Amino acid sequence: LFLCSKYNLKQTIQRTNISRNCADISFSSRSVTTSSLSPVKPVRIVFISDTHSSHEDLGQLPPGDILIHAGDFTESRPPKPAEYKQFIDWYASQGHQHKVLISGNRDQFMDTRTAKKYEHSSGFWMEQMQDYVKGEKSIVYLEDKPYVLNLEEGQKIRMFGSPWTAIYGKPGKAFQIPPSDLMEKWKLIPPSTDLLITHMPPFGIRDVNTGKNRSGCKDLAKVVLEKIKPRIHVFGHIHESHGWEVCKNTTFINAASRKP
Repeated sequence: LFLCSKYNLKQTIQRTNISRNCADISFSSRSVTTSSLSPVKPVRIVFISDTHSSHEDLGQLPPGDILIHAGDFTESRPPKPAEYKQFIDWYASQGHQHKVLISGNRDQFMDTRTAKKYEHSSGFWMEQMQDYVKGEKSIVYLEDKPYVLNLEEGQKIRMFGSPWTAIYGKPGKAFQIPPSDLMEKWKLIPPSTDLLITHMPPFGIRDVNTGKNRSGCKDLAKVVLEKIKPRIHVFGHIHESHGWEVCKNTTFINAASRKP
């Protein structure tokens, strides 16, 4: 799925079971510090998520200024170190000037607490892979923290990334906590955020799973729609609802790239 030219749907492309999202965005509300009379250069952002070690199946990604991955870049449990290295090497090789990444529930080595509790033999490789992911200088890795991307002509994009989702199924998945605890994570999101990256979808927006149930977070939806009001909220996790929609001036993108 390509989303191009200031949110207008340009064309739909299917390649095996992989989809992609691309958007031309002009950040002109609260993040541009130049004169209001100056023309604002559009920023082209490519969104992907939930590649689950199938990133090579995406083929050549669309060109853009920024590449964002919204979590679940690996697949295996128990985790396999090779999957982390292969993804980071591929992601770092992409031609986009700025690359941003968060984790998801499959990326177990990135969650120290869960990996130590459920994968007792993972200590050495967990530390090695965390260092490999976080140490790649061409990639900004976000985990409950903000990031301000400074662009040309005084433009700034204020981002925030969070990997958390609600506990579902068997225990041991990365960054999963009881639904009642998620609000404490969402309270960390600065009100000035322009582009929010979470793995969890908000309730009621691109969150219908295979069982036809809404599986997003109600607290996240409330925070995003009533408090943060970002220009873009990108997420993944629920592959079945990949796509985009606009609600209350926020563009919501489920960028899940591997469809079920």
